[in-house]
Amino acid sequence: MRHVWLFGLALLGCSSDALPPADVVFLTGHEEDVWTASPPPTRVQVELVLTDGRVDLGQAQVPVTKLTIATPPIDTGRIGSFEATGYDASGSVVVRGATVPFLLYGIEGISVPIFVARTGGWSRPPSALEHPHHHALAEVAVHEYVLIVGGDAVADSNPAVPDVYDFATWSTSRNQLPLQRTPKSMAIVRGALLAIDDLDATWISLVGDETVAAKMAEGLTFGEIAGGETVALPDGTRYVVGGTRMAGDPTAKVLRIDDSGNFRTLTLAVPRLGAAAAVVGGKLVVAGGSASGPGAEVMSDGQTSFAPIDIPAEPTTGLGLGELNATTAVLAGGKDPVTGMATAVRTFNPTCTGGCVLTDLGVAVPMVLQRTKLFSLATGKVLVVGETEDEENHTFMIDTSSAAPTIAEHPLRERRKGATPVLLPNSQVALLGGEDPLSGAPILDFEAFFP
Repeated sequence: MRHVWLFGLALLGCSSDALPPADVVFLTGHEEDVWTASPPPTRVQVELVLTDGRVDLGQAQVPVTKLTIATPPIDTGRIGSFEATGYDASGSVVVRGATVPFLLYGIEGISVPIFVARTGGWSRPPSALEHPHHHALAEVAVHEYVLIVGGDAVADSNPAVPDVYDFATWSTSRNQLPLQRTPKSMAIVRGALLAIDDLDATWISLVGDETVAAKMAEGLTFGEIAGGETVALPDGTRYVVGGTRMAGDPTAKVLRIDDSGNFRTLTLAVPRLGAAAAVVGGKLVVAGGSASGPGAEVMSDGQTSFAPIDIPAEPTTGLGLGELNATTAVLAGGKDPVTGMATAVRTFNPTCTGGCVLTDLGVAVPMVLQRTKLFSLATGKVLVVGETEDEENHTFMIDTSSAAPTIAEHPLRERRKGATPVLLPNSQVALLGGEDPLSGAPILDFEAFFP
């Protein structure tokens, strides 16, 4: 039976004088204080964001549920997204919302839903997931959807049955069929899902019913990378980094998957376990997870090998790695294996080739975090998402935009543990699923962060 929920980048509009006016529908999800919390917004503006600038589509006084927007002529085949911004009486931004990118053929006659929420914290979008998830995998598919599957066993739930959330319509696509293989790692390439477990891997079509056994890459077994995170580069290549997994044997193996689905095996200088991986300056950087060898490694220009960054060996596990700018990587979270304490927030230059140093920013996450992920949100600002040893999720904002860096916690709307962080198709960060830390009941809604 077909997985019919993926059909490509959403198409909007067509040029015709007979079409009715276009509008934007404002969705507030599970939150009731979007238009009333202090300071309240007084107006909301909608813009079309294109690669070469912004187009003002109109504004309205708030509270408001729908806005008829202007329909300027749009060149056929442009890609753009819609943004809503709410301002208070002083002109400060207090409400935001953004859509996924759309392929546009004019915007006449369309109705665009935008989830809007208060800035500076977490909010819960409309709809909810259909199935409970604990430490599930999550990947973006076809610019619009997030697929959530696998993870730890949950009572009365099949981890092979995915949830699919459509961020163009802000709704869950229900009644999904189980995948033919429950992934411990996965990557999505051109409408096909590569599901990897300890024994093997399978390509699963997300638009049909085809499945193909994946041929093992030379110099690698799938068990050496199963459980590793998948990192995508801007050019579309994806890397399953075995050393980022939190359990099993340390491994140096990395699987490269190009935009056509071809495999290549890469090898780190040292085997790692509980390492961090991220894109910094357009290159894959891996750090931590080993008491010997270089503290971090960076991919070569030809994407065929890794070069050591000679900062001290970094045995910390469960830390997160992110980008402050193209020449500055930041490390946060994790547990110092010697002291058992949280490590300081540190930076290093991934382009360094000699005399490299780790710079202590003078701030630290005030608790030991595992499974830490870092997300760059704006210049000098990084969102830290991780969980304490009891698996409860916590989030912090590191702000290096001033002379004295700061770190502040951003509590979730609902306490949860075992939730999965992911970067959404509209560039927001979300925490998906998890369970109530007190009752153990599954939490089916999720939260998105609004800077």
